[in-house]
Amino acid sequence: MEDMDHAWEELFFALERKGKLIELDWKARKDSFIPAVRKLSAGLNLETDEKILNDEEDIPRWGKILNAQWTEYVLSAMDIGSDSYALMVLSKEDFEKARELAKVILHRIAVIEEM
Repeated sequence: MEDMDHAWEELFFALERKGKLIELDWKARKDSFIPAVRKLSAGLNLETDEKILNDEEDIPRWGKILNAQWTEYVLSAMDIGSDSYALMVLSKEDFEKARELAKVILHRIAVIEEM
């Protein structure tokens, strides 16, 4: 189990170094969330209209709204065992693969609204 946890942690850091994952605190405000999502979705032609996101909501609720708009991608997160969100934008196909592979090593990747 320790080896799997170490591999999971290494994956997290590798994705973060490559700009494929951004970690946000659970209480991050919209003015932190929007730039993070825009950075993760750069080049993917995804709409991130901050006007439709209520300032008083939180990351899972904002993510649910974005996921409802996007057709080929999902805002997802790695469960890293903390109260922060390790956000990723994945194609739906890659998300399904990542979710299943995470289960194999007893970890979790889920759409953001399920975190």
